[in-house]
Amino acid sequence: MRPLVQARPLLALAGLYSDVDDTERMRAVFDSARRATNAAAVDAVVLPVLRNGPHADATLLLSCLSARAIRTTLVGLPKDALAQTREALQVMGEPRPGQRLMLLAMRISVA
Repeated sequence: MRPLVQARPLLALAGLYSDVDDTERMRAVFDSARRATNAAAVDAVVLPVLRNGPHADATLLLSCLSARAIRTTLVGLPKDALAQTREALQVMGEPRPGQRLMLLAMRISVA
C-alpha cells in the first residue's frame, strides 16, 4: 500500500482512539502513521512539479502537502507545518464529499 494512502486513515483512527481516551491504542496507531509518513518523504523537487509542471495534479499535491505537514509537525517545526497546511487548504478549495474529514483535521491544525 502506498504510504500516503496508508497514513491518512491511520491518523483518523488515532483521532478516534484519542476521542475515547484509549491512549495506548492511539499512540500505537499514531506511530504506524508516523512510520508511513516517514516512508513517504516528499523530495523537494516533487512539489514544484506537482504545483506547476506538466503533470500538475491538485489531488496528489494535496496528499503530499498534508503528509509533509504531518512529518514537519512530528519533527518539531510547527511554523513550517502551518505554512504547508495553509497551502494544502488553498489547494483543496471547496472540499469534495470524501475530503470533509481532511478539511476538519487541517482546520484544527491551523487553529
